[in-house]
Amino acid sequence: RLVGSEMCIRDRPILFLSLTGIYACVSQWKTLKSNPQFHILTIVFGCYFLMVMISAFDSYWQIKTLTVAIASIRFYLSTIALLIFIRPKHFPILIQSITVIIIFISFDALFQSYFGVDIIGRASYEGRLNGIFGENHPKLGPVLALFLPVAMIGLRVYPPLARWLCIIAVSYTHLRAHE
Repeated sequence: RLVGSEMCIRDRPILFLSLTGIYACVSQWKTLKSNPQFHILTIVFGCYFLMVMISAFDSYWQIKTLTVAIASIRFYLSTIALLIFIRPKHFPILIQSITVIIIFISFDALFQSYFGVDIIGRASYEGRLNGIFGENHPKLGPVLALFLPVAMIGLRVYPPLARWLCIIAVSYTHLRAHE
């Protein structure tokens, strides 16, 4: 899926960031080794990766579980790229951007939940919401679960009522995505 004509537009930024992460590991290794955020990232990702690999032994669909585990390395490499190349003053902008996108995705999926189509008229995946990801791409739930903590950080600057309404909307959408 990473190369060829089937690669979707939404896969390209992660591919670019992953390749940039590989470059950062090679070119900025000394800086990376001394970065405490890198150590935390590596420990957290290592624990996640280990749990997924262990769960593969008992998985109903072992190949899929292993494929997901190996494919998740792209997120680790992407985060390394962000750690090296984004300056600290830009992190709040990144957090706010992710927050806005997640809230938009959630409200688009809620719209789809109530009207049967998303805001541009695409129908939902059979039995699941798919939101902006389009038909035959039931990725809404995992994306919301992955980015909800980032959105919660981004929502800290808003009044409590607005913050909690957005968190509840994202959480509710995540639950509805799996019905």
